[in-house]
Amino acid sequence: MSIIDNIKGNPFEKLKRDEITTEKIRLERDEKLKVGEVERLSAEKKDLFDKGFQSSEGEKRALARKIQQLDQKIKLDNITLKKISDDIRVVDNLAFIQD
Repeated sequence: MSIIDNIKGNPFEKLKRDEITTEKIRLERDEKLKVGEVERLSAEKKDLFDKGFQSSEGEKRALARKIQQLDQKIKLDNITLKKISDDIRVVDNLAFIQD
């Protein structure tokens, strides 16, 4: 659970500078991990797509299903990335205002 979820009322009374810095570091780490995951899934999807050209009709259907599943995972990860990015923006703004 992030510090952003715990903020109600005036956040400056409750948050210290080191808490904001810690949260920013955590969010940036999560963002890097999620970007790496999306890149890995995209590369896996591309490999499956390339395999489809030399496959039989039945194998193509199985590959299409796998590609569709990877697409869904990528979409969910992109939604998560957007939330993390928004959280980083909020934490940056909190840090800017505290300075």
